[in-house]
Order: sequence, then C-alpha cells, then structure tokens
Amino acid sequence: MAQRQSIWNRARNPQSWISASAPTASGKTFLVLQWLIDEMKASGATIAVYLAPTRALASEIEGNLTSLIKRMSIEDIEVTSLPLSAKHLDASKAGKKLIYILTQERLHLLANGFNDGMRIDILVADEAHKVGDHLRGVVLQDAIERASRSNPKIKIVFISPATQNPEALLDDAPATTRKEAVDSDIPTVLQNVVMATQPSRKATEWLFKLRQSKETYLPIGSVTLQARPTSLKKKLALIATSIGSKGGTLELAPQIRTVA
Repeated sequence: MAQRQSIWNRARNPQSWISASAPTASGKTFLVLQWLIDEMKASGATIAVYLAPTRALASEIEGNLTSLIKRMSIEDIEVTSLPLSAKHLDASKAGKKLIYILTQERLHLLANGFNDGMRIDILVADEAHKVGDHLRGVVLQDAIERASRSNPKIKIVFISPATQNPEALLDDAPATTRKEAVDSDIPTVLQNVVMATQPSRKATEWLFKLRQSKETYLPIGSVTLQARPTSLKKKLALIATSIGSKGGTLELAPQIRTVA
C-alpha cells in the first residue's frame, strides 16, 4: 500500500518524469492503468501513449484498459492499438480523449503519420529497462525521445521489473522537469511472498518464512530435500519438488536487472 500511494502521489505532480520498479506480477501495471485513466479524466491531457514491448502485450493491455474504462462507465476516453493519426482526429471531433497502446515501432509509425507534428501529453513506457538492449533498445530510446520532443511538458512514467537503478531512466529528462524514482520490492497487490533460507551446515534442510512487511517474517515450516543441491537451478528445482510433492507449485527465479 505504501508503494502504491508513493507512485500515485508522485505521478500526480505536473510536468514530471517517474521511474517505478517493482517485482514481476506485483500489480504495477494494473496500478498504472488506473492512474492513467484518472489522469486523463482529471487533467487537460487529450492524447496518451502506452508503450508495450511486444504486440502480444499491447493487445493484452488494450483489452485490460478497455475493460476498466467500460467498468467505470467512462464514455469520453477511447482506446486503440492502431498507429493512425486519423484515430486522433476522429476522437477530437467527437470530443473524446484517446489512449494509444503501441509498440515502439508503431509509435514511430504514428509520429510519421503526424509528420512529426503530434503532441503526446502522457507517455507510459512498460518494460522500460529494455532500453539497455541492443537494437530494440535503440528503437525504444528513439521513440521516447521523439515523444518528449513533441511536448516539452510531457509526463512520462517508466515501469520496470526488479530494476536495481530505476533512476537511470530519468537521466534524459529536461532540467526543469521534476524527476522521481520509486524503487521497492514490496508487492502493490495482495500477494504472499515466502523466503527460503538454508541453515548453516545443513545442505538439504530449508526453512520457510512468510513475509509480513519489509523487515518482519513469520516462520511457516521447513522441508528436507531429496539430494544436496550444488547450484541455484538445482536448489530451485529440488525445493519446488519438495513443496509440490502433493500438488503443483510455482517456481520463481530471483532476477535483478540494471538499466544500461
């Protein structure tokens, strides 16, 4: 709840760039979609772009956002994944606001359709840490720069999973722009997080604690593995096998990313 409130409060600041990092499946995308709808309703923003790394994710985000808008009975916000300037013109004529759900490649197509005369009020960059990738990162970086050139007062929100240095994404913000980095490993939705630890000199014994807050844990049990694990992959496999001996289990590998 604290991280949710932190992101929400900071994102409400006018002319700001925000970089938020949180664990995968922690609810950050849902939170940002809710914020985006509220921001489009409350502010003077008329056109927003949600950047997704793949078409599959863009399609999923479009469906989720459309469902949220329908559930909230909002009639003056339109959602599209087509990079057509005519969509914006049609929405303007109907007195509606428009949210584009695009990949970085499609954002370039949209900019070309406007002959570089587009004006984006809000940009959300999902999986923003991919700016550190090779070819795809160059395309993403260029798309973000093109959007920021379209409007000196653009509001940008970067979302990245378990990024060690989310503030690096704010380096290109204009000097007059407010910059905010939110870095947390606390889930923003209801979620049980269990920590597995190995007692000293007991290679096959593992203890489990339920995370209750950032610094407090509740012991919930232990398991004895069938064999001695010699690598991280074997630890994950053997622990998952022991826990799921009477049913299925979900295996999650730890990941820490750094923005290049």
